[in-house]
Amino acid sequence: MRNNLLDTTISKWTAEFTDPETEAEYRRRNAGVHVRQTRVGLCLWMALWLFFIYVDYVALGAERNFWLLLIVRIIIGSAILAFAIRTGRKPELATNGLWISMLLILGWTGFFTVFFLLPGDQLPWILAMFMTILIGQFVFIMNRVNWGAITASYAITGTVLSVWAVAETEPERMAILALLLSVPAATGLFILHRFHSDRRNSFAMLLHAEAANAELQKQIHARTKLETELKRIAATDPLTGLYNRRRYEELFRQELRRIDRYGGNLSILVIDLDHFKRVNDTYGHGTGDRVLKDTADLFLRQLREVDIVGRLGGEEFIVLLPDIRKSEASVVAERLRSKIGELRFFANNETFRVTATIGIAQYKTGDREIEDLIIRADGALYKGKAKGRNRVVIA
Repeated sequence: MRNNLLDTTISKWTAEFTDPETEAEYRRRNAGVHVRQTRVGLCLWMALWLFFIYVDYVALGAERNFWLLLIVRIIIGSAILAFAIRTGRKPELATNGLWISMLLILGWTGFFTVFFLLPGDQLPWILAMFMTILIGQFVFIMNRVNWGAITASYAITGTVLSVWAVAETEPERMAILALLLSVPAATGLFILHRFHSDRRNSFAMLLHAEAANAELQKQIHARTKLETELKRIAATDPLTGLYNRRRYEELFRQELRRIDRYGGNLSILVIDLDHFKRVNDTYGHGTGDRVLKDTADLFLRQLREVDIVGRLGGEEFIVLLPDIRKSEASVVAERLRSKIGELRFFANNETFRVTATIGIAQYKTGDREIEDLIIRADGALYKGKAKGRNRVVIA
């Protein structure tokens, strides 16, 4: 998910993100926490409902109305418990708001029966019970603000109508009662709004931090990639992609340190493409560049991973062969010479080949610079050229 594209604006009315994608992401990430809170809250609200069974018994005794109220409270308590269990498998029941609101409306509908089953002198106690349960709804069950307002309105309206039905109170008194009942509802909605607003502000800060971290990681990756590319450019010949002089001399010094510590052998090949100037003059420098690239690719295919291949300059190449004696290097050089001769190039409507002369030198005790080996390999190379080219000569 690309957090930097999410809108984290929070509605001042619903305390939810105005962007549906952000809101959906918030609910998805917080589903587990929300489910746990909802299940605990529902169980506490159920306990509050069942607590009033004792009050019913004190007011009614073991008569018919008490048993009716008991059945109502058990049904509501069972529905609350079943819903709490179900949210464990379907988290959207807790995060959506609709289904919790339906459960709350069921609970309030059951509560309205209290007005008709308890004696009329219990009306003040019933209203106190209403306020306790309403506050409990907002404190225990963190429903969405809009649905919380709907369920609270339903509870207040149903309570006012129930009081009017059993007490036949004047409309003015009913208006005052509705206003009084609205106080705990308003308090609860304020708590609910503050809770959701704070949670989403924290989530918005998390998204911004994640976006900043993602951008930072992107920049680090780009910088690492750039540094790698710069190192590659600094270490390679731009035309052939082989090691340049600076890099293969550095690798040569590493090989010397290895030989000094553990012993071993090191041979080098100096390879020169025969009559390369003729290729450039006859077919053009573009064709000459292609010959150099294809020859370099051939070296990389034919040689070991530990072998070090570089461009010495012009049409000359250098190969360092760790742990190889000059007799073994001769076999490698002959194979390369043969493979180079097998290459085919096409230019100016004709096919042509190139050949190579290769000089070989082996590391000797006392060699401290690569030039020491190159001079000997060059000497062998020029002997090969003097003998007619396209051959391997050992210094």
